[in-house]
Amino acid sequence: MDQPRTHHVPIHLQDHDIEDCGLGVAPLRAAGGIRSRPGRGRSLPGGVSAAEVAHMEMRPARRHVPAFVSVLVCAGAGGLAGQAADPAGPATAPVTDTLQPAAAPLTLAPWAEEVWMAILDRDGRYDGRLSDQGVFQRFNRRKDYEYALDVRSGIADREGDAIWLHAVRGVRIRGASISPTQILNRVDWKDERPIAGNVALRVRYRRDRSLEASRDYPWVGVAWRPGTGKGWVLHGGVGIHFFKPSADVEVGLARSWRDGRDGRWRAELAVAGLDLFNDVIYNAIGVEESEVDVLQDYRSRPVAVRATVRRAGRTWSGEVHVGGSTSAEVDVRFPGGEERPFLQRERVWFAGAVVGARPAATLRLSLHGAVARARTDRTYADDASGSFELREETRRLGTAATLRLSTAWDVDAMAERVWRPESRHRIRAAPLRHDDREDYVELAVVRRPLRGWALRAALQIYDRDTTFDTWWLRGAHQRLNTEFGYRFASGFRVTAGVRWDLDDFAARPFDGAHLRIMTVW
Repeated sequence: MDQPRTHHVPIHLQDHDIEDCGLGVAPLRAAGGIRSRPGRGRSLPGGVSAAEVAHMEMRPARRHVPAFVSVLVCAGAGGLAGQAADPAGPATAPVTDTLQPAAAPLTLAPWAEEVWMAILDRDGRYDGRLSDQGVFQRFNRRKDYEYALDVRSGIADREGDAIWLHAVRGVRIRGASISPTQILNRVDWKDERPIAGNVALRVRYRRDRSLEASRDYPWVGVAWRPGTGKGWVLHGGVGIHFFKPSADVEVGLARSWRDGRDGRWRAELAVAGLDLFNDVIYNAIGVEESEVDVLQDYRSRPVAVRATVRRAGRTWSGEVHVGGSTSAEVDVRFPGGEERPFLQRERVWFAGAVVGARPAATLRLSLHGAVARARTDRTYADDASGSFELREETRRLGTAATLRLSTAWDVDAMAERVWRPESRHRIRAAPLRHDDREDYVELAVVRRPLRGWALRAALQIYDRDTTFDTWWLRGAHQRLNTEFGYRFASGFRVTAGVRWDLDDFAARPFDGAHLRIMTVW
């Protein structure tokens, strides 16, 4: 009987970016291999796509696999969240074609990134930096009661989030129709290229057009990896704004390590100086009042800090995100005199965690919780009337499960509750308290191939109850979200979706459409 063919192709991966058990895969350092069916490996291109690596299953090496070859593969319960290119060059490993699909892990990285971006790019908020709606600006009157569900249906992508988390190079585009004239759209791009030795250029770009942000945020920096083999990475860069005083400078440090055969850890710390050049531009260089609409003078220099710890393993996984900003005090005045000058203080902090377990070979469970809080105090200099203290908070608690039905089919389930309390205290006015509670349940049947057609049908049940002040966000909705797409061997992924209104299906079944495109290299 013929033995399966084994083919050697380059896999571009970074050791410190590879994790397992729900958040990634085991490192490329253990001897082993992947079994293949005869004749199928020839279809692989010169590299393995992120989608394929993300769905490999760990198998012991048998024949035709040298013991010294290291292979990164994914446990059936988890999945590598993407492909990361190593500036030092590719590693060669035997790759075969018995690749088992696996559901994407649940990660809070996109949530933490959104809060971090709200801290860094304060000018990118929907109503702007100086709005009286605070930092998160969650209760936009242009939203309706289906807006949060539209984001969950069209923009949110658990599988794509996991791949993007670990990818070093790629482009990701998402769009969702929310009305006859509006499309939520989000574009992410990132790349890393070697400069010299252990130094590499890093670039990132985020474009966000929604009812919560209007953002264009490019970031450029460098990363240095000491040649110690200890998994250390040091980076620094600047977030560039059209409004120069709002540029931020960020430095960070990361390290990866193992805790034996099963677990892989990664810890990251980043510190950012916010609006670092504001005083230099306004005070040192000097700005004519006729040239600007607003003048800002910081009394204290704002600094933001963020830390992340992730653990990946075949039996359990987890991640923790914490961060926040110091209190920023800024004097704001308007040369034209249209608005009154004021002193504004802002402070933000956030924390979130997710724990995943694999109680059986075909079952993965996870539990997550997160909280983000912001405080905005504004005091008018000429008159206390209009001054206010605003407290914003968002809490979420949820669970998710994936049951493997076959090599290509899964059942996904998710339930989450979100609270959005807010309080506002004005001088000489009664305090206002806003309560907001959202419940979300999803049950989906999913086909996840390594390459070929992907399908998904999800029943989504959404219920939101609010106080009278935000009555336009209150409502209940049931929806069927159908998606189909194609996974290319190159790693290119495209998904199109149509949403169906189950509450009023007979009269108006169509409830919107969305499109997601992603490729990593």
